Amino acid sequence: MQLQTKYYVKHEGNSAEMRVVGRASYLNCMGIGEFFDRMLDDGVNSINVDCSECTGMDSTFLGIIAGAALRLVKTIPKGEMTLIGLSPRNKELVENLGLDNFVSIKEVQARSESSESGEAISQGGAKPEDVLRAHENLVETDPSNREKFEDVIKFLKREIETSKK
Repeated sequence: MQLQTKYYVKHEGNSAEMRVVGRASYLNCMGIGEFFDRMLDDGVNSINVDCSECTGMDSTFLGIIAGAALRLVKTIPKGEMTLIGLSPRNKELVENLGLDNFVSIKEVQARSESSESGEAISQGGAKPEDVLRAHENLVETDPSNREKFEDVIKFLKREIETSKK
């Protein structure tokens, strides 16, 4: 039996937290981008993502993280995204895509009682437009990602264009 992924979020003042439990992927990350957008629109400049219970992540999830991190570094004062408790494989993915140039990585964090709480956000699959934006974020984060995701981006653009007809 596969564990259902859950995202727990919390917002206090100018900071927000997210805890990922399970595998973060395009199949269940629909609400993540919306959460980040809402937080950034509300003036949040510090986002911590607890990945200590994240069993895996795909490029769409990482692209959503990249988009929020790119927005945070452009805020005044400069904001920060921190990924906490990455497994060796998840850390490798983050580094291979160049996200470590835009996010801070902390190895471990003692979980406070407050981080156990939080609102569970909506899941569901990401829309093709969101998947496309996530992959474009990865290319913006590190131009060497263009080659890695060129076919995915082309495919998604065609799919989106076809669906509009």
